[in-house]
Amino acid sequence: MQRYLFHIHLAGATSRDSVGTLLADDSQAVEHGRLVADEIAEEDDYRGVIVAVENAEGRLLARLTASRAMPPLADREIKIRACLGGNAN
Repeated sequence: MQRYLFHIHLAGATSRDSVGTLLADDSQAVEHGRLVADEIAEEDDYRGVIVAVENAEGRLLARLTASRAMPPLADREIKIRACLGGNAN
């Protein structure tokens, strides 16, 4: 197992990971970083998050943004109408 660090860049500030996470390899670390970015970006205010993934030696492996795209506007409009009791057609 190797230690990887996940630094979070958001709204002009950086939260540096000083503890890290133990993972098997670089590809698992990058996938974990993508999951972290996606989870943070679930909140509308945090969609601009960037997660920098480094190995224990400080080598940058990836800079990741949220991969989950917002649903198309039409889909969101239908959901809003349904919540408000409107016709979805």
